[in-house]
Order: sequence, then C-alpha cells, then structure tokens
Amino acid sequence: MGTARLQPGDRLLLYTDGVTEAMDAAGGMFGAQRLEAALAAAGGADAAQTEALVRAAIDGFAAGTKQYDDITMVALRRAPVVG
Repeated sequence: MGTARLQPGDRLLLYTDGVTEAMDAAGGMFGAQRLEAALAAAGGADAAQTEALVRAAIDGFAAGTKQYDDITMVALRRAPVVG
C-alpha cells in the first residue's frame, strides 16, 4: 500500500471496473482511453461536475445499452489555496 498527497486543485476519481467495462451495442468497451478523454474534457471542473461529465460520456457511449456491471465513481478535488 502506498500514499499520495493531493496538491491544491488536484482531482482524484475512484471507480469500479464497470466504468471502463461499460459496453456499447456492438460490445465495445468504454475503456481507459475514453475515461482519460472525459477527465481531460472536464478541465477544472469541481468533483460533482467531473463525476457528472464522466457519467454523461459513459451514457453517450453506451447509448441505452443495458449494463451488466455496476458503474460506481467517487470524485474528489482538493480545494485550491485562497490568498
């Protein structure tokens, strides 16, 4: 087990494998690359917005396809230091 220190403004997304293994109608998986792209698109969003944007990306990819695994996320953002 290790430790990490979040710096002011850093974000952390914890997620189950159901996020990257979410499937579209053709059986393709959402995958790590799409997750990384969704996080990059979230930019400086707060934790709740980040989770919502990632969820929207998953939903758009899956396009109503029934999922067989849980999709669980916890997003955190360390508040920036204010002068």
